[in-house]
Amino acid sequence: QSISPASGKDIGGHEASRMRLRRPKTSPSPVADAIASPPVPMSSPTPTGQDLASLRAEKGRLHQMLRSYERDFYREHNRQVSSFADIRPVASEYRRYKEIKRAIEAVRQESGGSDSDR
Repeated sequence: QSISPASGKDIGGHEASRMRLRRPKTSPSPVADAIASPPVPMSSPTPTGQDLASLRAEKGRLHQMLRSYERDFYREHNRQVSSFADIRPVASEYRRYKEIKRAIEAVRQESGGSDSDR
């Protein structure tokens, strides 16, 4: 027999074991869940200098567009973006932005970290 921590009442062994199986949510937010999808394969495993320049340009365009979306969302709803439903209209852009950041960081790591682009 076990005692429920919430009520202090005696509960059966089956319910007590079910309570122990609950796991806390480990993801920081619904938005992070939405944009933490596996990366889409890029055209080449390691971007060349020209590819890197185009990735940086695309990253900049996406960054501006996403910040603009967040500002517009705030003006319309008087709150910050906080759930997948909030970013659904631009979820693919968020995913692409994260993919580009990972690719640029990988190149930076391979080159010894001398290139900073955050």
